[in-house]
Order: sequence, then C-alpha cells, then structure tokens
Amino acid sequence: MALALLLPAVATAAVVVNNGITVNFQPTANNVVYLASGPGYLSANESNYIGVSGNNEHYTNMSVYLNAVPGSGYVVLTNVLEIYNGSTSAGSVTVWINGTLPTGVTLYGSSTSQTFTGTAPSGTVLLGTGVTSTALHLTTSGTAEYLGFKLTGTSTGSATISLQYTIS
Repeated sequence: MALALLLPAVATAAVVVNNGITVNFQPTANNVVYLASGPGYLSANESNYIGVSGNNEHYTNMSVYLNAVPGSGYVVLTNVLEIYNGSTSAGSVTVWINGTLPTGVTLYGSSTSQTFTGTAPSGTVLLGTGVTSTALHLTTSGTAEYLGFKLTGTSTGSATISLQYTIS
C-alpha cells in the first residue's frame, strides 16, 4: 500500500524583464595630456643622445633612450621632450611625474623654453638627486612643460617614469 503525503510546497518565482538599453563604449582615442618630442629633440636625436620608441605620442607606454658621454664629463639636453596639455577643458590640469632615475641622471622642467646655464638646463629639478615625485600645473590648453636632462658620464641603468594627470 502506498501512502501519499501531500506537503505544502514553497513557491519561488524569478521575474525577468527584458527591456533593451543601448550602451555604447568608446575607447579613448588619445590622452589629452601627453608626452611628446620637444623642439630640441631632433638635434639631440641626430647626435644619438636621445631616442623615443613605442606608441604614438598621444598614448602611453613610450620608451625614452638616453646616451651619455663616458668618463668624467656630462651631456645637457634642453627642450628634448615636452608634456603637452591638449585638454579643451576650462579647468586646471595637474600632472604628476613619478619615478626614480638612474644615478647621474637629472630631469629638469620649465614652462618656458630652456636654456643652458653653464652646467645644466634652466628650470626646476623634476626628478633625480633625491626627488621622486613632482606636481606640475598646466593651466591653459595648448601649454607645455619643456623637459631637459643632465647626464653625467657615470649614468647607467634604466627607470620607469609615470605621468598621471587630473583635470578639475
């Protein structure tokens, strides 16, 4: 004989509503604040003191190669790179440069074209000699921070420098 037990069942229901919503994802075509070759790049490149490789200047992951003269001398490169503000925002742009350069390499920056001071590029030390992070303010669209290097004869090694920026 079979017994049938009737137990109350717990009913659960899932409600799925299918309403299509269109969402478009567009990759960023380029960075509005980017590293580019500066007005002094061509002559320094032709003399084999600097080279840039990697992606287009509007993108990230560029590599910069520097060569110094061996011995006790030094090489000063002025205006070889620039950080360019191509933002159309009316807000302020702040750029942070972070990194540790190899011993004997110093990065200088200036909001005006750099000159040779007799021992180094004019401007402010951005990285090197104990400085590992600097904030720059590029307040107007179309402005640039000109970059220069001083390389001593004992400069060797590699480093990674990162640029981060905010637009407010």
